[in-house]
Amino acid sequence: MLQFTKNKAQKAIKNSLSLILAPYFQVFSQNLSTNHRLNILLPKQMLYLFPNFLFMSAALRCLLIDDDQDDQEIFTLALEESGLNMQCKTYNNTSEALQELLKTDTLLPDYIFLDLNMPRINGIQFLTEIKKISRLQHIPVVIYSTSSHPKDKEATQKLGAAAFITKPSGIKELSGLLKVFFQTHLQPAYHKH
Repeated sequence: MLQFTKNKAQKAIKNSLSLILAPYFQVFSQNLSTNHRLNILLPKQMLYLFPNFLFMSAALRCLLIDDDQDDQEIFTLALEESGLNMQCKTYNNTSEALQELLKTDTLLPDYIFLDLNMPRINGIQFLTEIKKISRLQHIPVVIYSTSSHPKDKEATQKLGAAAFITKPSGIKELSGLLKVFFQTHLQPAYHKH
Protein backbone atom coordinates (compact mmCIF):
# COMPACT_ATOMS: atom_id res chain seq x y z
CA MET A 1 0.00 0.00 0.00
CA LEU A 2 1.21 3.49 -0.83
CA GLN A 3 0.28 6.65 1.02
CA PHE A 4 -0.04 10.01 -0.68
CA THR A 5 -1.22 13.40 0.43
CA LYS A 6 -3.88 14.96 -1.79
CA ASN A 7 -1.25 17.30 -3.27
CA LYS A 8 1.07 14.41 -4.15
CA ALA A 9 -1.82 12.50 -5.72
CA GLN A 10 -2.76 15.52 -7.82
CA LYS A 11 0.86 15.95 -8.97
CA ALA A 12 1.04 12.27 -9.88
CA ILE A 13 -2.08 12.60 -11.99
CA LYS A 14 -0.45 15.41 -13.94
CA ASN A 15 2.82 13.62 -14.62
CA SER A 16 3.57 11.34 -17.55
CA LEU A 17 2.15 8.29 -15.80
CA SER A 18 -1.24 9.93 -15.41
CA LEU A 19 -2.92 7.89 -18.13
CA ILE A 20 -2.11 4.68 -16.31
CA LEU A 21 -2.30 5.75 -12.66
CA ALA A 22 -5.06 8.38 -12.79
CA PRO A 23 -7.94 5.97 -12.15
CA TYR A 24 -6.27 4.86 -8.91
CA PHE A 25 -5.85 8.44 -7.69
CA GLN A 26 -9.06 10.09 -8.91
CA VAL A 27 -11.41 7.62 -7.26
CA PHE A 28 -10.02 8.31 -3.81
CA SER A 29 -8.74 11.89 -3.89
CA GLN A 30 -11.88 13.90 -4.60
CA ASN A 31 -13.09 14.48 -1.03
CA LEU A 32 -9.78 14.69 0.85
CA SER A 33 -8.53 17.80 2.54
CA THR A 34 -4.89 18.68 1.91
CA ASN A 35 -3.61 17.32 5.24
CA HIS A 36 -5.22 13.87 5.00
CA ARG A 37 -3.38 10.80 3.79
CA LEU A 38 -4.54 8.80 0.82
CA ASN A 39 -4.07 5.03 0.79
CA ILE A 40 -3.91 3.48 -2.64
CA LEU A 41 -3.60 -0.21 -3.37
CA LEU A 42 -1.79 -0.66 -6.65
CA PRO A 43 -1.63 -4.02 -8.39
CA LYS A 44 1.70 -5.72 -7.73
CA GLN A 45 2.49 -5.64 -11.48
CA MET A 46 2.54 -1.84 -11.32
CA LEU A 47 5.19 -1.93 -8.60
CA TYR A 48 7.44 -3.83 -10.99
CA LEU A 49 6.61 -1.68 -14.00
CA PHE A 50 7.19 1.65 -12.27
CA PRO A 51 9.75 1.20 -9.49
CA ASN A 52 11.34 4.62 -10.16
CA PHE A 53 7.96 6.33 -9.82
CA LEU A 54 7.65 4.96 -6.32
CA PHE A 55 10.86 6.60 -5.21
CA MET A 56 10.88 9.86 -7.13
CA SER A 57 9.19 12.23 -4.69
CA ALA A 58 11.29 11.84 -1.54
CA ALA A 59 14.44 9.98 -0.64
CA LEU A 60 13.93 7.08 1.70
CA ARG A 61 16.15 7.00 4.74
CA CYS A 62 17.79 3.81 5.88
CA LEU A 63 20.09 2.99 8.72
CA LEU A 64 22.67 0.23 8.34
CA ILE A 65 24.08 -1.20 11.56
CA ASP A 66 27.06 -3.40 10.76
CA ASP A 67 30.48 -3.57 12.38
CA ASP A 68 32.20 -4.70 9.17
CA GLN A 69 33.46 -1.71 7.14
CA ASP A 70 33.65 -3.80 3.94
CA ASP A 71 30.02 -4.87 4.31
CA GLN A 72 29.02 -1.24 4.89
CA GLU A 73 30.76 -0.22 1.67
CA ILE A 74 29.23 -3.10 -0.31
CA PHE A 75 25.77 -2.18 0.97
CA THR A 76 26.23 1.50 0.07
CA LEU A 77 27.51 0.65 -3.42
CA ALA A 78 24.63 -1.79 -3.97
CA LEU A 79 22.12 0.92 -3.02
CA GLU A 80 23.74 3.31 -5.49
CA GLU A 81 23.75 0.67 -8.23
CA SER A 82 20.10 -0.16 -7.60
CA GLY A 83 19.07 3.35 -8.62
CA LEU A 84 16.84 3.72 -5.55
CA ASN A 85 16.38 7.22 -4.16
CA MET A 86 17.85 6.35 -0.77
CA GLN A 87 19.91 8.06 1.89
CA CYS A 88 21.84 5.63 4.07
CA LYS A 89 23.54 6.29 7.38
CA THR A 90 25.81 3.65 8.86
CA TYR A 91 26.72 2.75 12.42
CA ASN A 92 29.46 0.39 13.53
CA ASN A 93 27.63 -0.78 16.64
CA THR A 94 24.11 -1.16 17.95
CA SER A 95 24.72 0.83 21.15
CA GLU A 96 25.58 3.99 19.24
CA ALA A 97 22.68 3.50 16.81
CA LEU A 98 20.18 2.93 19.63
CA GLN A 99 21.44 5.97 21.49
CA GLU A 100 20.92 8.11 18.38
CA LEU A 101 17.46 6.67 17.66
CA LEU A 102 16.32 7.43 21.21
CA LYS A 103 16.99 11.15 20.81
CA THR A 104 13.66 12.91 20.31
CA ASP A 105 15.03 15.31 17.71
CA THR A 106 16.45 12.54 15.52
CA LEU A 107 14.90 12.15 12.08
CA LEU A 108 13.90 8.50 12.10
CA PRO A 109 14.87 6.17 9.28
CA ASP A 110 12.28 4.50 7.07
CA TYR A 111 14.18 1.19 7.37
CA ILE A 112 16.86 -0.32 9.58
CA PHE A 113 19.22 -2.95 8.15
CA LEU A 114 20.77 -4.87 11.01
CA ASP A 115 23.61 -7.37 11.24
CA LEU A 116 23.06 -10.10 13.82
CA ASN A 117 26.66 -10.64 14.88
CA MET A 118 27.44 -7.36 16.61
CA PRO A 119 29.63 -6.55 19.63
CA ARG A 120 28.08 -5.35 22.92
CA ILE A 121 24.39 -5.53 21.96
CA ASN A 122 23.84 -8.19 19.29
CA GLY A 123 21.25 -7.88 16.55
CA ILE A 124 18.63 -9.98 18.37
CA GLN A 125 18.93 -7.82 21.50
CA PHE A 126 18.72 -4.62 19.45
CA LEU A 127 15.63 -5.83 17.57
CA THR A 128 13.96 -6.85 20.83
CA GLU A 129 14.72 -3.47 22.38
CA ILE A 130 13.44 -1.24 19.59
CA LYS A 131 10.22 -3.23 19.24
CA LYS A 132 9.48 -2.25 22.88
CA ILE A 133 9.81 1.49 22.16
CA SER A 134 6.62 2.99 20.76
CA ARG A 135 8.45 5.71 18.81
CA LEU A 136 10.61 3.10 17.02
CA GLN A 137 8.52 -0.07 16.80
CA HIS A 138 6.90 0.90 13.47
CA ILE A 139 10.26 1.05 11.65
CA PRO A 140 10.78 -2.06 9.53
CA VAL A 141 13.94 -3.87 10.59
CA VAL A 142 15.62 -6.00 7.95
CA ILE A 143 18.14 -8.54 9.19
CA TYR A 144 21.22 -8.30 6.98
CA SER A 145 23.52 -11.11 8.03
CA THR A 146 25.97 -13.74 6.83
CA SER A 147 23.74 -16.28 8.56
CA SER A 148 21.31 -18.29 6.49
CA HIS A 149 20.32 -20.54 9.36
CA PRO A 150 16.55 -21.19 9.50
CA LYS A 151 16.57 -20.77 13.31
CA ASP A 152 17.93 -17.22 12.95
CA LYS A 153 15.30 -16.38 10.34
CA GLU A 154 12.51 -17.82 12.49
CA ALA A 155 13.69 -16.14 15.70
CA THR A 156 14.01 -12.69 14.11
CA GLN A 157 10.65 -13.03 12.37
CA LYS A 158 9.00 -13.80 15.72
CA LEU A 159 10.63 -10.67 17.16
CA GLY A 160 9.15 -8.53 14.38
CA ALA A 161 11.81 -8.37 11.66
CA ALA A 162 10.31 -7.31 8.33
CA ALA A 163 12.69 -9.47 6.28
CA PHE A 164 15.91 -11.45 6.40
CA ILE A 165 18.56 -10.90 3.76
CA THR A 166 21.58 -13.19 3.77
CA LYS A 167 24.61 -11.19 2.67
CA PRO A 168 25.42 -12.14 -0.89
CA SER A 169 28.93 -12.30 -2.29
CA GLY A 170 28.63 -9.43 -4.75
CA ILE A 171 27.30 -5.92 -5.21
CA LYS A 172 25.10 -6.77 -8.22
CA GLU A 173 23.38 -9.59 -6.35
CA LEU A 174 22.76 -7.39 -3.31
CA SER A 175 21.50 -4.58 -5.54
CA GLY A 176 18.96 -7.00 -7.04
CA LEU A 177 17.88 -8.22 -3.60
CA LEU A 178 17.39 -4.64 -2.41
CA LYS A 179 15.29 -3.75 -5.47
CA VAL A 180 13.03 -6.73 -4.85
CA PHE A 181 12.78 -5.91 -1.15
CA PHE A 182 11.82 -2.29 -1.73
CA GLN A 183 9.32 -3.16 -4.46
CA THR A 184 7.48 -5.40 -2.02
CA HIS A 185 8.00 -3.50 1.26
CA LEU A 186 7.60 0.11 0.21
CA GLN A 187 7.21 2.66 3.00
CA PRO A 188 7.60 6.15 1.53
CA ALA A 189 9.49 8.75 3.53
CA TYR A 190 6.58 11.19 3.37
CA HIS A 191 4.33 8.72 5.17
CA LYS A 192 5.86 9.48 8.58
CA HIS A 193 3.60 9.87 11.61
